[in-house]
Amino acid sequence: MLCNDLSYNNFTSQNSSDFSCQIRETNLFASYSTDNVSKEVSCLGNNICSTSSTSLYIDCGGNGVSVGNKDYEGDFVSGGASHFSSTDNRWGFSNTGHFLDDDQHDSYILTSSSQVPINNSELYMNARTSAISLTYYGFCMRNGSYNVTLHFAEIAFTDDTKFSSLGRRVFDIYIQGMLVEKDFDISDRAGGVGKAIVTTYTVNVTTSLEIRLYWAGKGTINVPTRGRYGPLISAISVDPCEGLKTLGVALSDNLEELALTNCDVIKEQNGFLVELAQNLKKIKILDLSLQSYSAR
Repeated sequence: MLCNDLSYNNFTSQNSSDFSCQIRETNLFASYSTDNVSKEVSCLGNNICSTSSTSLYIDCGGNGVSVGNKDYEGDFVSGGASHFSSTDNRWGFSNTGHFLDDDQHDSYILTSSSQVPINNSELYMNARTSAISLTYYGFCMRNGSYNVTLHFAEIAFTDDTKFSSLGRRVFDIYIQGMLVEKDFDISDRAGGVGKAIVTTYTVNVTTSLEIRLYWAGKGTINVPTRGRYGPLISAISVDPCEGLKTLGVALSDNLEELALTNCDVIKEQNGFLVELAQNLKKIKILDLSLQSYSAR
């Protein structure tokens, strides 16, 4: 079946919001995007946010799992070479690319074998992979600063003297369009195959969050079998920085007044004070000199 991937193009249209992100076998994700500030994707123009989220947890390639007090949502849609899908208008993913030199049916979800034990949790037993580009997109995020944590474990190779131990997976990581990791090698960073590596990045979000993993042609492509390469990710967790946590508690508890002592948080998070003022009757900010002011 012929698949067309037109994602991440710069097409123009008088009303691009009429397009969907997936039309039959054609992926149009981000192909009409014109807003580089909020990272809104025009094919999601009809996506109305009834509520705003301040956290996101995805079990990439898995059925969902609880770790501590976090419930990671399942991400078990198989996808394809030109695929976009979303879940409950909260998040979605876009996948691009056929695996080169692979005579078998392309598989974009990997499962750990008994030869590569994962001791950290069920979070690393499955992973989503891609031949070229894999993008996760968080919709309807409340504006502010977030800690974006990416969970990785190499489960396709082995850590012994077999041929499969020679594999090397190398890819780049972008968050909000910015390169945060160049030539990222999971097993090298984790200290071996079957070991978890967790990386965290603090980013500013306006409405939407974009996490993109991109294969730039580096690493092996035929170990242990042909077509075994490209980005791979086990899980994603997104948590608010302290300012957003304060806002979330204030709104959930129906507070009318709030006193803040960490003024650095206010300065670092654009729009945070304005949003608090819109939802609370009174805000009091205390500094070290015990001076204060109120926003009504």
